[in-house]
Amino acid sequence: MNMRDAALKYCGRIEGRLVVLDPDLAVSISEIKKGVLFVWAIWSVPAKQGLQAVATALSSSPTFGEILLYLADNDAGSTEQFMTSIGQTPSGMGETFWISNGEIVASLKGYSAKDLDVLVRHNRELLSAN
Repeated sequence: MNMRDAALKYCGRIEGRLVVLDPDLAVSISEIKKGVLFVWAIWSVPAKQGLQAVATALSSSPTFGEILLYLADNDAGSTEQFMTSIGQTPSGMGETFWISNGEIVASLKGYSAKDLDVLVRHNRELLSAN
């Protein structure tokens, strides 16, 4: 099963806003206007819970409709290079970055549906960021 098909099990509600990044290309956030970058370890239960929670948060309000969800493969060398460039290491916990105009404005990892209020707050902050 490819990454997109596997992800749709957890975020089918926002299928039209799901962008799976090519693992053979460098992860670049410079072109992201309003988006959430989720570093997904397809094998990780906490990452699956996080992906489902972030998709729920993105589908919780029509105002979030302009926010795209980008998936980067936790196990790809390109993702590891990106994470290193921002001073982090992929952990398999579903590292999540809210990006506005190519800049990270918030981040979170190791969360689940119980943290929906935090995810919604980050979505709102993203929409209000320059």
